[in-house]
Amino acid sequence: MQTKKTEEKKSKQMEVSDFIQRNRKAIFTTLIIIAVLFIASIVTVYIWRYNAEKSILAVEELNIRFEELHDSLLEIYSDDDTDEEINIDDTDEEIEDEEAQEAQQAKKDKLEEDAQRINVLLADLETFAANHSGYAGARAYWLIGRIYTVMKEWEKAENAWASSAKKAENTYLVPLAWFNAGVSAEQHGDYVSAIEHYSNSLLTEDGFPDDHRAWFSMGRLLEAVGDYEEAVQVYNNFIDLSKYDTPWINLAHSRIIALEILISKTEIETNVEIENEDD
Repeated sequence: MQTKKTEEKKSKQMEVSDFIQRNRKAIFTTLIIIAVLFIASIVTVYIWRYNAEKSILAVEELNIRFEELHDSLLEIYSDDDTDEEINIDDTDEEIEDEEAQEAQQAKKDKLEEDAQRINVLLADLETFAANHSGYAGARAYWLIGRIYTVMKEWEKAENAWASSAKKAENTYLVPLAWFNAGVSAEQHGDYVSAIEHYSNSLLTEDGFPDDHRAWFSMGRLLEAVGDYEEAVQVYNNFIDLSKYDTPWINLAHSRIIALEILISKTEIETNVEIENEDD
């Protein structure tokens, strides 16, 4: 009995050995392919991580350039200036103090130089954003959005913020980028897009810390376009989804009451008009 089992075991070993011998080329080729694929996957991951880190460093360099020009950007496009942008060719007022006059001229020269640097930075950011995905691309569009926001070029700002949100994927930039896109759309009068952007800011898994601002912006715009019933729904959704009892809850309730009164009044007036037409 034991001899029979031993013979069967030897027979199986011989079959395995024979199989390997007959298929050694195929087995060897398969092992090589597996090894190559394994090494290729490691190299691919390494290259991807290297490029991602390189892209992040590159966009941070662009951010440093932005921060260096931020104060000048604000001053050039300040509302204090008659035409929003600084007019470098304005005639100087008579200044008795020669040093003060030189300082003023130096400031104008610097702002003129910085205005050119801002345009170069904007072009570099747009090129970078168009050619990079993920956080790096989103961050570049974020900076573009900030620049156009200061410039009050609202349509361009909206596009930049929306592009940032789309490229940011699951990063912290998403909800605020959508919210800023909503603000920009509202500024140039596109209430439909603004409402959509505000709504998008509320869809992230991690939530939006300032979600009440998005809810009430949606409600306010719906009221502005006369869609009172939808505005009531928005305020009710805010109340239902709120985790804490805050003054915003009370404000939402007050808006619902006011809108329901307005809806009832509108219905009564509509019915009266219909009755008058029938008469």
